[in-house]
Amino acid sequence: MPMKMYQQFLEKYGYPPLQEVSELPQVIKTVERDIPDLGIMGLKIIPDIGERKGMAFEGCIGCKKCVEECPEGALSLDEQGEERTIIIDLALCNGVACMRCERICSEKVFNLIKLITLGVKG
Repeated sequence: MPMKMYQQFLEKYGYPPLQEVSELPQVIKTVERDIPDLGIMGLKIIPDIGERKGMAFEGCIGCKKCVEECPEGALSLDEQGEERTIIIDLALCNGVACMRCERICSEKVFNLIKLITLGVKG
C-alpha cells in the first residue's frame, strides 16, 4: 500500500502521521541463523510424512519419463511383472501447479488428477 494511503488512514482515525524515512534502515542481526542452536541431535528431515497413492495406467510402457521429470522426486514406478504402478508422495508433489509428469508422458496415459483423487493408498 502506498505511504499516502497509510497517512490517510491514520488521519481518518485520529492518529499522528508516520514520519517519512529519509535513509535505508540498518538491519542488526542478533543471531547468525534463524535457528541458532540445532542441539546435539541436529536437524532431521522426516521424508515419509503424508499420503502416498498408487495407480496403474492402462497403456503405460514404463519409460519412467514422468518419474525423471518430477522436480520434487514425488513419483516412483513399481513394476511387478506386466503391471506398472505409479506411486506419488503427496507431501512432495506440487500438484496442478506443476504437472510436468503429465505433460512429459509419451503415451499420454498419465493423469495426475486421477492419481491424486482415485489412486489407492500405498
